[in-house]
Amino acid sequence: MLYFLSLNCSSELSLNLLGIVCNISATTSENSKFLVEKGIIAPTVALLDSPHLVVVLLAIRTLANLIQDGPELGNRVMEEGAIASLLKLVQPNASVLNQRYITIYFESWH
Repeated sequence: MLYFLSLNCSSELSLNLLGIVCNISATTSENSKFLVEKGIIAPTVALLDSPHLVVVLLAIRTLANLIQDGPELGNRVMEEGAIASLLKLVQPNASVLNQRYITIYFESWH
C-alpha cells in the first residue's frame, strides 16, 4: 500500500489508499509509529501537491494524526518537509478556493 502511495497514480486510487492510511493513523500511537517506520510520511507529503483538493485535505488529516501522537512523530513529519509543503498551500498565488477550504480545514482542528 505504501508503495502505491509513492507512485503518481490516479486520484481515486490515491484517495482510497490515503483514506486507509488516515484511518489507521487515527487509531493508536503504535499504529502511527508503525506507519512512520514504514515510510508513510514522504508519500503523504508528496500528495499535498495533488491537483485534487480532496486528496490534499486527506493528506493534511493524515499528517495531523501523526503529529498528534507526540513530539517524536511530529518532529519526523517536520523533518520530511511537511511544513514547507503545507505553507505552499496557503500562499497568495494558490487558488483562492483551495486557500479557503484548507484554511477552514485547519481551523476545524482546534
